[in-house]
Amino acid sequence: MKKDLKIGVSSLIPSEEDLGYNYEIIANAIKKNPTLDLVCFSELFLCSKMSMINTIEKEEKLIRYTNEIKELAKIYNTAVSYGLIIKKEEQYYIGQRVALPNGVDYLYCKVHLGKNERKIFSAGNKIDVFKFKEYTFGIQICLDTHIMDMSIMQKEQGAEIIIAPFKTPYDSQKRAKNWSKYMLARAYECNFCMICSNYYGGIQIVNGNGICVKENLKNNSFLVYTVSQENDFNKKIDYFSYRKPELY
Repeated sequence: MKKDLKIGVSSLIPSEEDLGYNYEIIANAIKKNPTLDLVCFSELFLCSKMSMINTIEKEEKLIRYTNEIKELAKIYNTAVSYGLIIKKEEQYYIGQRVALPNGVDYLYCKVHLGKNERKIFSAGNKIDVFKFKEYTFGIQICLDTHIMDMSIMQKEQGAEIIIAPFKTPYDSQKRAKNWSKYMLARAYECNFCMICSNYYGGIQIVNGNGICVKENLKNNSFLVYTVSQENDFNKKIDYFSYRKPELY
């Protein structure tokens, strides 16, 4: 049986101007919780606006902070998931980076963009998973979580835990109400553990039994939850085994 996984989830409020301030929030959360296996921060947490990287000096500062987060992951043996703007070949993406303790960074670029996001960002074109401490993870950023095809693809690749960061301009109560409309069903049907956090407040963890096992609807909060293979996944029935993709 796989070992339990201790996860910290943040809805701490970052700055939309100061990269250094946001880096310190990440660093302090890691240092104050040294026994965590994984720490999750919201969509675009480290860097949320183009104005934060609109000069060479600012771009270099962002690179420096990502390298420092990578070092913290090594020192504390903790994976760190955080959102930022990614620049690749003069195109910009909404990205989620996961610094792994082995020194490798996993990077996902948001595939499904909202109307306003399309005016600024390019869409990612790769849906995959990564492995860490016996578990297989997928990332779905905000709008991605509404696209069932993405969950199916990640499930077929063996995903068990979905990191789902958001930057929805809702208060935490409204954000949680919207999550409750679909997140429980998505987790239950796919047997996922969904780790949801919102930039503007709100944390919700839903397990593979379709149960909201922990949430915090206060702004500027930090929550710790231990994912257990014994309790957080549906062992009675595998709905995916009943699918008939040859008909779809």
